[in-house]
Amino acid sequence: MPITELQCPRCGTEVKMGLPMGATVKSVTAAEEPEPSDDDGKKLRALRCRNDHEFAVVFEL
Repeated sequence: MPITELQCPRCGTEVKMGLPMGATVKSVTAAEEPEPSDDDGKKLRALRCRNDHEFAVVFEL
């Protein structure tokens, strides 16, 4: 599982996240999003930066 470096959308702090091989990040947002349907191949993962900001990452397999 490759490690991807993302930035917290609220403070810019670097956050590392493991993604499945071949996955592509579609969005990183501080707004709460509904769970994407598995039918469209997108997955949602909730993360938290070291400054305790929660955000969501949507990626596609």
